[in-house]
Amino acid sequence: MSFVRQAIAIATIISIGSVVAAKNSFAQTHGGHHSSPSGSVVPELTESQRQAEKYVNQALDRLHNKDYQTAIEGLTKAVETQPDHYIAYTYRGDIFRSMGKYQAAIDDYTKAIEHNPSHSYLLNSRGVSYAALGEYRKAIADHSQAIEIYPEQGAGYSYRGAMYFKVGENEKALDDLNRAIAGNENNAEAYTYRGQVQAKLGNNKAAIADYQKAAKLFASQSNKAGYTRATNLAKDLQQATPTASTQKR
Repeated sequence: MSFVRQAIAIATIISIGSVVAAKNSFAQTHGGHHSSPSGSVVPELTESQRQAEKYVNQALDRLHNKDYQTAIEGLTKAVETQPDHYIAYTYRGDIFRSMGKYQAAIDDYTKAIEHNPSHSYLLNSRGVSYAALGEYRKAIADHSQAIEIYPEQGAGYSYRGAMYFKVGENEKALDDLNRAIAGNENNAEAYTYRGQVQAKLGNNKAAIADYQKAAKLFASQSNKAGYTRATNLAKDLQQATPTASTQKR
């Protein structure tokens, strides 16, 4: 998750409140589903819970100002004070992942999952971290669990489709990426990966169309790196694909 999106998330829970209220804000922001009951009575916070919330909100304030190290320190104090504070583990995991410290991120997401196993965001985030370390099968397992929890969300299909492509299971990859795009037609990454899958399957015309669609979406999203990648993939495949007139010669 980019820090731009984290900043949006921070704005929703920056005020100090109850643990349940913070968890609900987190779930709404990340689009995740968890098993917290609705309409239940909010218990009075203990002193340690209040202190943990204070550390979390101070850390999120630091994160909003891009002071990542201080944010990590605050979140560490929060989990030391309240070891089951899955939100603190999750935000610290997000920071570690954005810093490229993927094993540390995995450790934190694992802790968060122990305390909230029904949250698709946590499973997808750990899966992305496994993928960054080349552990594609573990990533597939996490994304599969996320899909079981929240099949309506296309993110799990997009991530898992990319992983199936990485391990050479192209038919499964194509099916997942089709589902991801059906759920979100603006998913530029899904179009890019589906283009690569189509190319592997010999469907060059479909692959080029996907790359071009991805490039258009990346451009509209001001993602220069994504646009350049998709454009180059399309050009390379076009150059490698013989035209009808060339084949007749």
